[in-house]
Amino acid sequence: MEKSTLKTKTVSSLFWSFLDKFGQQLIYLASGIVLMNIVPPAEYGLIGALTVFIAFSGLLIDSGFARALLNRKNITEIEYSSVFYFNIALSLVLYAILFLASPFFADIFHEPRIEPVSKVLFLSFVFTAPGLIQHTLLMKKADFKGLTKVNIAALIIAASIAIIMAIKGYGVWSLVIQNVAYGFLRTVFLWIYSKWRPIARFSIKVLRSFL
Repeated sequence: MEKSTLKTKTVSSLFWSFLDKFGQQLIYLASGIVLMNIVPPAEYGLIGALTVFIAFSGLLIDSGFARALLNRKNITEIEYSSVFYFNIALSLVLYAILFLASPFFADIFHEPRIEPVSKVLFLSFVFTAPGLIQHTLLMKKADFKGLTKVNIAALIIAASIAIIMAIKGYGVWSLVIQNVAYGFLRTVFLWIYSKWRPIARFSIKVLRSFL
């Protein structure tokens, strides 16, 4: 009976994990085709020049704590909450640094529009940070069905917003808002789906234990 239940859970997890990845790729492809026929290619270049900073910031914010939380057993609320607050604090510090550096990015790429674009685009990882613990908890529970619903819903809404903005002539800003909206909506949906909430406790000692 236990083997049968485990097999069912494994098959279900694999199915939803596949559906999540396939669904996201399909939505990205479909929305990308639509947007590429509306937004000029040069506008994509503005976003592409900044994606490396977003990716790097995302890696720093995670800081390996998510992996540690996944592997560690019997995690306390203080541990979850400490990592939660650390992620948010780090995201704000990184955003402040990149915000101040945005004029230099504009000079480097010889494109004045990069300054205002980057200041808004970098908000995407700030909005993502408050949902990292909820994401980790769903991963620990192997709730790939829930994660799929969250990811797909956020992606569809963000893509729809981008397409509407592109049609109305917002150009590069439609791509910027797509990224920011996805990060924001995904976190909102994670908070709605996951019942975990942080407690008002923070411990540096706890963070050190993860290193």
